[in-house]
Amino acid sequence: MNEHTKYLVRGALLLAIALMVQQLRLLIPLPVVVMTLIIGTVVNCVLVLCQRLTTKAITVAVSFALPFVAAAQGHILPPVIPVIFVGNTLYALLSGLKDKPLPCLILVAPAAKALCMGAGLWLVLYITNMPPNLRLHMVKAFIPIQWATGITGLGLADLISRNLEVRR
Repeated sequence: MNEHTKYLVRGALLLAIALMVQQLRLLIPLPVVVMTLIIGTVVNCVLVLCQRLTTKAITVAVSFALPFVAAAQGHILPPVIPVIFVGNTLYALLSGLKDKPLPCLILVAPAAKALCMGAGLWLVLYITNMPPNLRLHMVKAFIPIQWATGITGLGLADLISRNLEVRR
């Protein structure tokens, strides 16, 4: 099997894992915050693993596919698709900075994703004429959850990466 085929298979398997985890909302009746933390952590872990085990193009494709499927499943509203795509892509690419130590990555990549997605959500809510106080409360609740799932996803991916003997 050539290298490109290996990368495609890895990317497809990682995408399948993320999509299956996104479906957990329909199967397990947990509070929204708990489910968001679980799903967000695994999806972020998949994004990091995809970046580490495939190519940038495949990572961007996975980042692109995830919010579209989430919208089709009814988990997110369509106007938020570009916000999540950009946030996921930024997170995945920043998590792949090889010359940075893990503590630095744990601070930079999740914070960049959380701030990018928070700003994007604020813009979408502004365009849709959401009242300012409600808009602010939604963004204030959204950013910490994104940051927390970004940190835990990166940590989980690092644990998994250490135990994998996959050559890039």
